[in-house]
Amino acid sequence: MAIAILGATSAIGREIAQVLESSGHQLILFARNPAGNMKKLDVLDFDESLFRRDLLSGGPLDGVVLCVGYLGDNERALSDSHEAARILDTNFTGSARALDSAAELMDHGFILALSSVAGDRPRRKVLAYGRAKAMLNDHLARLRARVSPRGIRVITVKLGSVDTRMISHRRKHPFVISASDAALEIVRAGENADGVVYLPGKWRVIMGVMKLVPAFVYKRL
Repeated sequence: MAIAILGATSAIGREIAQVLESSGHQLILFARNPAGNMKKLDVLDFDESLFRRDLLSGGPLDGVVLCVGYLGDNERALSDSHEAARILDTNFTGSARALDSAAELMDHGFILALSSVAGDRPRRKVLAYGRAKAMLNDHLARLRARVSPRGIRVITVKLGSVDTRMISHRRKHPFVISASDAALEIVRAGENADGVVYLPGKWRVIMGVMKLVPAFVYKRL
């Protein structure tokens, strides 16, 4: 199977690549700053024709894993339109364009995108990021409906906190998981799942409760 990983130099992208490679999969690796035999992919400056050519370089495409993400500076994004645009374009606009482009080349397999529980009900402290992920989640639902007749599974993995550089400056909480543990579960989802997967699974219950919190309380979180 030829599987493309978009965002292969991220901590979780590297872990996913290791798991897939150890299972004998042929990989096509994409990164904003590629190294070695990686392909170039910058979702903020998306070149669709180059991306499609590189996707097909390994033969028929069996799967795509999106590991692109940018938490950004939420406070800065409130007053800086460039930061706000970078958060939106990285987590939603550019990522959605890349996934749509890949989907047009596939007639089987799976598309798996790493999203976040922050998109279920964005909190004030990560409002810009959460809104962008909410938009990505909605887009993935529409993409799922569009490609399912072709037998393509679209998996939205809503991650809780994963111990990577993205959250290294934030206070850790008991639900943080390692990138290696997350990668194993993500690969399993790519093999079997369809629809929405929470990782770890307890986040489905947590976010279900969070959605019930009154707005006047939630806005303080």
